Amino acid sequence: MKKFAAEKKEKAVPTSLFENTTSYKQQPKDNIEAKRNALYQEIMRQESDIDELKGMTNKLTQNNENFISDIRRNIDNARSIFENSQLNSRQAQGENEIYQSVYANLKSRFEIQNEKIRQSSNRTRRDIEDKIDNLSRERNNLPW
Repeated sequence: MKKFAAEKKEKAVPTSLFENTTSYKQQPKDNIEAKRNALYQEIMRQESDIDELKGMTNKLTQNNENFISDIRRNIDNARSIFENSQLNSRQAQGENEIYQSVYANLKSRFEIQNEKIRQSSNRTRRDIEDKIDNLSRERNNLPW
């Protein structure tokens, strides 16, 4: 049966010179369009990842800054209490210096942490942007 179908196909005369090539090119064009669409979807996902990364970075940095502000406010309250308490001024000054030292140390550590977060975020963002550029090039190199 397969032999018969193959012989019949060989004997068939195309009605148009481009009959066979038109049907052949149509399928790859659909595949190319599907590939282009898949690349576009991946680019959109990567851009969404960048937006999410920016949001998380900003939120984490803001939380750290809020924490430092809260510590500063608590230290100022403690200093005020010490200044108004029964403690002598030398003892109050000593307590205040301890709190200031703790605050300066914490602030420094959080600033370092925020900088590392920014650096890591920027590195990751650049990597994602490179992926987007590669995907865009691949998509643009597809035949139209």
